[in-house]
Amino acid sequence: MMDIILALLGTEAITYYLFNAGPLQLPRSWAISHTPWLEAGGDHLLACRTCGSFWVGIGVAFLYWYGPIWILLPLVLARGSNWLHLVFSLIADYQMDIRINRNRNKEK
Repeated sequence: MMDIILALLGTEAITYYLFNAGPLQLPRSWAISHTPWLEAGGDHLLACRTCGSFWVGIGVAFLYWYGPIWILLPLVLARGSNWLHLVFSLIADYQMDIRINRNRNKEK
């Protein structure tokens, strides 16, 4: 069961980095411009996040059956730390809002 969860989170992490990581944008743009046969319905398969996650999922499934699935662990940990950072940032923003508005409520 943990392998399936690792594969799921690994697919999400790879798809996220494929579309959002700065260093991967140039190779992705190059691949899009050099593979016109991957266009479907007016959109390129490497430009569509849903399509991209599908193809990444196929690769991860292949890795799940024939390779070491644990190789996805660093990506999953990096992506998980991003989620955790987001939660802590939201908590800090909420706390800052309470501190800022604390004095405003006393003045009224």
